[in-house]
Amino acid sequence: MSPTVPERQVRKPAPLRPTPPVDVAGLQSLLDGPEHAVRDKVRALLAGPRFAYPSHIDDATYRATVLAWLRVLADEGLGALAVPKEFGGAGDSRAFLAVFETLAFHDLSLTIKFGVQFGLFQSSVMLLGTRRHHEHFLPRISRGEILGGFAM
Repeated sequence: MSPTVPERQVRKPAPLRPTPPVDVAGLQSLLDGPEHAVRDKVRALLAGPRFAYPSHIDDATYRATVLAWLRVLADEGLGALAVPKEFGGAGDSRAFLAVFETLAFHDLSLTIKFGVQFGLFQSSVMLLGTRRHHEHFLPRISRGEILGGFAM
């Protein structure tokens, strides 16, 4: 005699509940924090035609596109956000980080290029250079006139 297998119980799906209302503006305000204005500026730039994705491009063209995007951000003053005011910047590291974070919603290559140029390269000059370096190089770096890299 074989043991009996209990019949499989079929569960009924949970009843549908109405979706609670979401305060979209309140949620965005919470997520954006005090840097909401700079995040709005970046989102508006990214939504514009200058940041449209070209279709079917090769690697060299894509790199050139990302560099062009970086220069737009520099032209808009976003590369100078963390630079001290006395050297032509805004002296606002939190705003710089908000831009960096917001760029990731558009293109990660742009995020990295922005971070290397204005986070690593520019910050190295800012933190390791002398006043002469700051006066001569920081404004030009933040405008994207001098491009830097990162090596490890």
